[in-house]
This record gives sequence, structure tokens and C-alpha cells, in this order.
Amino acid sequence: QHRLQELCATLQQRARKIATGSQEGIDFLSDLIGNTKDPLQYTPKCQVVQMSDCVDLAMRTGNFVGHHARIHVDTSENFEVVGNMGLLAHVVINATENAVKNSKPTDRIEIRLQRREEGNTVSIYNTSSTTLEKDVLHVFDLDFTRARGGTGTGLAFSKWAVEQMDGKARAWSMPGKSTCFAYTFPCVTAQRRQEAQRRSEKEDVYKQLDEALRKQREAQQARWAARD
Repeated sequence: QHRLQELCATLQQRARKIATGSQEGIDFLSDLIGNTKDPLQYTPKCQVVQMSDCVDLAMRTGNFVGHHARIHVDTSENFEVVGNMGLLAHVVINATENAVKNSKPTDRIEIRLQRREEGNTVSIYNTSSTTLEKDVLHVFDLDFTRARGGTGTGLAFSKWAVEQMDGKARAWSMPGKSTCFAYTFPCVTAQRRQEAQRRSEKEDVYKQLDEALRKQREAQQARWAARD
């Protein structure tokens, strides 16, 4: 228990550094994402992805045991996002888990995609919320939590991730009626698609360079081990 408290305190400190954009925070986040394995595979940020695929990944990998029957998904208005499939799935998982925790076992939870000219939105509705209106004003604040043992970093990280993909995070609540987390992203124009392709090709070059440097380090370590 003591070790768990230490880890939570460390995570909160690192999250503050991420939120302020410090180099130490960026390095920590890069390591965190770089070490993430299946099933949440993090792809380059600038890929054009289908939001319906991100929701599907979230439903397959999120911890919703015993709650799938009350989670209703509507992806009929599917849209594209210039972003990261793993991070987008993480955002959906986080908001859905929040809806599950702040509702009764019989309440309905809805995940809905909506296309609009001003932007496309994925919304997670809890149709019978226990979230207070004064609390929803702070749900994206770092360290804010109502959960016992919670770190308050989950929704703050989601907001950060959405903003990195040029999106906006919003939340509102009507106690006893509904709470909604809405994440809106700009429409994928031809120009944004071309920019994503150029950036993706650039990142591929960086990946090849990282792989070459990794092999070089391994070879050097092998030579040192042989000397010993």
C-alpha cells in the first residue's frame, strides 16, 4: 500500500511536468508511450484514422467487464481524424470508465459520433449521472478527483492528448439526468491530409534512424561485455 502511494505521488509530479510542457515531462511521456505494448498500439500522431476504429479498439481493450450490455455505440456518422489511434482509444476508454463509475448498474451509457461542418465530435453520455455540476467544471484539472485513491490525472491527460491533435475537450452535467464528455476535432481537409502524409513520412525516417542507433548501442554493449 505504501509503495502504491509513492507511485501515485510520482505520477502526479510527472503529470504536472507534462501539463507545463517541461522537457522532463515530455521525455517521461515519450517513454511511457514508447513502452506501451498491445493491445493499445500507439501509431504516429499524424496518421489519418477512422474514429469508428478508435471506438472499436476502446471497446475491445477497455475494462468494461459486466457493463458492455449498457454501453450503446452509434458510429453511423463516422469521421476521420488526423491523430493517434492508441491515444484516441485511450481518451474514449477514460471517459467511458468515468461514466461507468459515476452511474448506477442499470443506467445507459452512450458513445456517439457526430459530423458537423464546424468540427466532428465523439461524445460519451452517462444518461443518469451522479456527477455534480460544480465538479464537472474541474474534471479536466490536474489532480482533481472524486475517486478514493484516484490520482486525478486520467481526464487531464485525455484533454492534453486531444489538444495535441488540434481538438477541444468539453464536459457538462445535469445531476440526475446526464453527464457528457465531448471531444471535437477539425474536419480532415485535403490540405490536412497532405500535411499528415508528409509528417508521417518524416517520422518513418526518424524511426529508421532510432533503429540504427539502437543496433549500434547493442553492438557496442556486446563488445564491452566481450572485453570483460
